This record gives sequence, C-alpha cells and structure tokens, in this order.
Amino acid sequence: MPTRSTLYDDAAEIVEKECLGAFGPAEHATYGDSGWTGAQLQYLRDANFEHEAFQGVIAFPTAAAAQKLMAAQTAQWSSCANRTITLNKANVPPQHRALGPLINTNGALSMTSVLQESAGRGCQRVLGARNNIVIDVSVCRQDVTTQGIDFFKAIATKVAT
Repeated sequence: MPTRSTLYDDAAEIVEKECLGAFGPAEHATYGDSGWTGAQLQYLRDANFEHEAFQGVIAFPTAAAAQKLMAAQTAQWSSCANRTITLNKANVPPQHRALGPLINTNGALSMTSVLQESAGRGCQRVLGARNNIVIDVSVCRQDVTTQGIDFFKAIATKVAT
C-alpha cells in the first residue's frame, strides 16, 4: 500500500473536536504546532474494508518534544474515555462510536472504540513515543482485541532507543 508524509485532517467529520486525537491517527489537529519534523504513514485494508490498519511514525527533533506531545495527548484522551462521539461523513447517516477506557501501558496509550451502528465492529488506537519518534496506530475489525497494541510493539522494536 502507498505511504504518505502528510497528516490527515478529519476535524470537520467529528462533532467532539477535543476527541479527534483519541479517535483518529495522525491528525493535523493533534500534531499541528507540536514541532514535528516528518512523518511516514501507511493505511492498509482488505477489499471489503473488513480489516483496516493505519500505522504511522512521526519524528520530533528531540525525545523531550515527543514526550511533550504525549503528555498533551494523555490529558485529551483521558477526557474522552468512556464517551460516545459522533461522526458526520458525507452521504451517510451520522455514526456513533463508543470510546472505551484509557489504558496506559509503559507510556503507550490505548483506547478502543466500537461503532454503535454495527454488530461489534471496532478499532483499537495506540499512541506512544520511543526516543524522538511517536508511533501512531489504529486497527479496525470485527471483535478487535489487542491488534493495535501488536502493531505498536512491532514498530517500537525497530525504533532506536
């Protein structure tokens, strides 16, 4: 699948703008003026959109700058835990996602979301910093469990400490 080096901008689609970082990976609103210096992003999916994965690495000039972003995101994700958010996408009825609790495992934030208009389709978001790199992941599928964490760990092992 193709990669890109520009961030996403889905802010117009979400009603609860303060929860965009907890919901959407590599969003411009999340990284905007944080001092990031580069990004490599990749989106993968099967033909029927039954399995989707987003993986991204965002570089910062220093480990401290990456940790500053993580501190800000921890506060934002905390305020969005256990809430329902609304997405307004073009040409489809509004979608509602129930966000789960915030889990912080060794500095990696994770949160699941379940699409209320489906029978169990969900996503697991994971965000964490290793050295000066922020790893930003989302995996979506039926009955999602720890697939986002699995992606995160696989990427994190390749980042120099």
